[in-house]
Amino acid sequence: MMMLCIQDEICNRLLVPQIKACSENHNKCNATQCQRAVQKFYDNLPPKVAGVLVFCDCSPSDEPCQQVQGVLHARFCSGNSDLPPTCLEVIDKCMEDTFCRERYELLQSKCWGDGKGLCQDDGNDKDCFLTPDEESTTCVRYKECRAAYTGTRGTYLQVPCTCNGLQNTEQSTCKQFQNMLRHRSCYSKL
Repeated sequence: MMMLCIQDEICNRLLVPQIKACSENHNKCNATQCQRAVQKFYDNLPPKVAGVLVFCDCSPSDEPCQQVQGVLHARFCSGNSDLPPTCLEVIDKCMEDTFCRERYELLQSKCWGDGKGLCQDDGNDKDCFLTPDEESTTCVRYKECRAAYTGTRGTYLQVPCTCNGLQNTEQSTCKQFQNMLRHRSCYSKL
């Protein structure tokens, strides 16, 4: 998918600023500039192309593919901390930023509605989302959900997070947020 993007004039033109902004100089990059570049990249791509790039996947043993995926998703510029924040901290930080909050609220409304159907710890993907209306002949909600997930690229919601070290009362909520933010399979298997 990266090769197709590089060969496409528009995709390549949009990708170059992201790579420059998110490249590590002396093992450190400006996370804010990188996030803005990622947002601009994904927001300006045609929705189908953006979706394909967000949901492309690699086998764990495919190191070159993992590196390309890291560039596409700006994984190597997720902040200066050695320890990942908790997923509750990520959501709190997102809520402090108007742009991130709007993207998160859109994701939540398009993918979960009333909160039923969150991905569960057991990884049972069929229960990840509210199921489309039985009478609906098109899966518009699914397309809107995938688009909303793609729209979170370049926000604080991309920062890898953990639920380690939290008290039992916070653990369940944290796991829900972690599953919602990390289980891309939920968005591609509906």
